[in-house]
Amino acid sequence: MASLAQSHQLPLHVLKSSESNAINKFFKRWYRLVDSDEEQEQEAIQEVDLGCQQVIEESRIIELSPRPTYQRRLQHRQAFEMGLNSMSVGEDPNRRVRIYPRS
Repeated sequence: MASLAQSHQLPLHVLKSSESNAINKFFKRWYRLVDSDEEQEQEAIQEVDLGCQQVIEESRIIELSPRPTYQRRLQHRQAFEMGLNSMSVGEDPNRRVRIYPRS
């Protein structure tokens, strides 16, 4: 597949997940679509909720998608409220929240 795309000079993108959220995020970035601030905040909260549940269930570290400072702050608060530790990692614009399992 990759060689066919290369021979026709077509871009090939691989997503880590086939979840609709990952696919939507790819298309929004590829086509530079802008959500409202409220939609972006809701997406950040939804992502951290799912990430926290995964950390609790699997007892392993999870990294979320890169986010702006304010949205990361919301995610840290949500992780704290769920009794988990978190920290921001990486450099902007790829800075993201990492959530740790309970000790």
